[in-house]
Amino acid sequence: MINGTLNLFIGLALTFGSVSLLVSGITEGLASMFGLRARTLLSGIKDLLNDPKLEKLAFDVVNHASANPLSDGRTKKGQAPSVMPSYIPPLQFASALIDSLHTATGTLPTADELRQAINSKLSTDDQIKTLLLGMLAHAGDDVSTFRRSIADWFDSAMERVSGGYKRNAQLISFALAFALAGLLNIDAVRIAQTLWAQPDFTSHAPAPTGDWNASLQYWLESFPLGWPGKPAVSPSIAFGWLLTAAATLFGAPFWFDTLQRFVQVR
Repeated sequence: MINGTLNLFIGLALTFGSVSLLVSGITEGLASMFGLRARTLLSGIKDLLNDPKLEKLAFDVVNHASANPLSDGRTKKGQAPSVMPSYIPPLQFASALIDSLHTATGTLPTADELRQAINSKLSTDDQIKTLLLGMLAHAGDDVSTFRRSIADWFDSAMERVSGGYKRNAQLISFALAFALAGLLNIDAVRIAQTLWAQPDFTSHAPAPTGDWNASLQYWLESFPLGWPGKPAVSPSIAFGWLLTAAATLFGAPFWFDTLQRFVQVR
């Protein structure tokens, strides 16, 4: 009884881990293909600097060589740069923002010059103007401290943007997992029933190490997947796909770590 229960858990963990691995690879490929991280970062900067049309301060920052070293800086206002990074170090963002405010080249701005530039360039944006003037005042008019304050502000904002990206990525992963489960008929209920009735399915399951390819290959070759006859979808099958998709949200590392523990216990 105990071995049968262990084999059931091993099989389900192997199933969910393998699907998670496939889905995460597809999700990463789509994110890279469509530049989702870069798009999310750009959207976050536009929201942060109150520049939704990318025509003011956000435009200057994302075209600055410090924040976007691969851009040629020739992008027209209102257009996104042809090359946009997926990550900007906070201090690099702060330098780009200060340079965008203080347009004089070849000189380090003083606190008074920055204060004048903020009042002039952000005359129509009271929120960001008040924020930056407050940061400068709290920094005691020390430009280095002001730069670090901007970096901390940006870093905090990007944590929230990153959280939004992860939620969107999870939604994409769930949709992909459900589609994959339907395409290959990865029915968690059917697999559980088969494993309970025939525990030999997991008797030779390899314990995952750093490389999960062996476990994935074993799962693809040994488990009851696909459509044995004429495809016929029922509510119970759709529920099995839903369970499979929901389980993938825990991620491949979680399921393969769980699999390793079950294999060791067995």
